[in-house]
Amino acid sequence: MEPKQLFLILRRWAWVLALGLITGLVAGYVASNLQEPVYAASTKLLVSNQLQGKTSDFAGLNNDQLVETYIELLNTDHIRQVASEKIGVEIDPSQISVQRVAHTQIIEIKVESYDPEQAAQIANTMVFILINENWATRTEQFAAQEATLSKQADQMKEQIDTLQAEYEQASQENYQSQLSKIDEQLAAIQTELSTLQTEIAKLNNVWTVEDRAQLAEKQLRIEQLQASYQTYDEIRANLLILGKPSQVSNTEDDPRLQEMRATIRLYQDAYNQLISNLESTRLTRLQQTPNAAQIQEASIPKKAVRPIPLLYSLLSGVVGLLLAAAPAFFISVFREDLELPETTVAGRTKKLKSKQNKNKFSNSLTEQQVSVDQFSSK
Repeated sequence: MEPKQLFLILRRWAWVLALGLITGLVAGYVASNLQEPVYAASTKLLVSNQLQGKTSDFAGLNNDQLVETYIELLNTDHIRQVASEKIGVEIDPSQISVQRVAHTQIIEIKVESYDPEQAAQIANTMVFILINENWATRTEQFAAQEATLSKQADQMKEQIDTLQAEYEQASQENYQSQLSKIDEQLAAIQTELSTLQTEIAKLNNVWTVEDRAQLAEKQLRIEQLQASYQTYDEIRANLLILGKPSQVSNTEDDPRLQEMRATIRLYQDAYNQLISNLESTRLTRLQQTPNAAQIQEASIPKKAVRPIPLLYSLLSGVVGLLLAAAPAFFISVFREDLELPETTVAGRTKKLKSKQNKNKFSNSLTEQQVSVDQFSSK
C-alpha cells in the first residue's frame, strides 16, 4: 500500500481512531483509580565477615558466600512464618523481594502490601528476626559450650576432692602408724634403759678391769639410748600437737602417698585448664558482634508503586487506538479489493467491443473490395 493510500485511509477513519484513543485513555484512567493501590517499603542489610568472631558458623565463608547465604535465609518459609506470627498478618512469598545491591555486601529487602504501614513493618520485622535468630543461635552454641566445660570442671573438682580425701585418710593412717611405731620404739628404749641401769647398779660394787670396761660400755649405751629416747619423744610430741606426720619422719617416702599426690596434681592441672577454657569461652561470647546490621530502616511509603494512572491511561489509549485502527484498515483494504474486479471486467468489455468494431470495419472493407473487383470484371 502506498503512503498516499494510507493517508487517505487515516483521514477517512480519523473519527474512529480518535474515538478509540479517547475510549482507551478514559478506560485506563478509570481502571487505575478503581484498582486498590499497592505500596512498597524497602530496608537494607549490611553483611560482613569482619563483624563476626572466629567461632561463628559462618567464619569459613567469604563475604560473597555470606551475602548469598543470608539471601537464602531471608527467602525461607521459617523467617516468613515467624514474622507472620509476630505481626499477626499472613505474608505471601510474592510480596517479598530479596536481592543483592550490585557489587556490594548490601542486601535489599522489598515488601509490597496494600497497607503502607504493614509493608514497612514486615520489612523491618524480617530483618529483626534474621539478626536475632542468628544471634540467638550463636548464643545457644556458646551456652552449650559453657555448660559442657562447667560440667566437666565440676566433675573434675569432685574427683580431686575424692582423691584429696583419700590422700588425707592415707596420711592419717600413716600418722597413726608412725605414732604406734614411735610408742613401740620408746617402750623398747625404756625397757633397755631399765635393764642397763640394773646391770650398772650391780657393776658398781665390782672393781675389776673387765667389769669397769663393761660399766663404761653400758653407760655409753645408756647415753645413746637417752638421746634416741629424747628424739623419739620430740617426734611423738610433734605428732600429737600438729595432728599430722612430722616433717622429720619423711612421710613422703611412702610410695602410695607419692602416687596419690602425683594423681592429684594431674587432676588439678586438668581442672585449671578447664576453668581457663570456660573463661575464654565466656570472654569470646561477650566480645561477639552480629555479622549482619540493618543500615537503612524501612519507612512508611507515601506513594503507591502501582497502579500509575498516567502510565495505565497511556497504555490503554494505545491499545484503544490499535483496536480502532485494525478494523478501519481491514475494511478499507477489503473495499479496495472489491472494486478492482469490477474495473478489470469493465476494461475487458471495452477491449472486446473495440475488437468487435475492428472486425466489423475489416469485414466492411473486404466487402467493398469484392464489389469493386466484380464491377471491374464486367
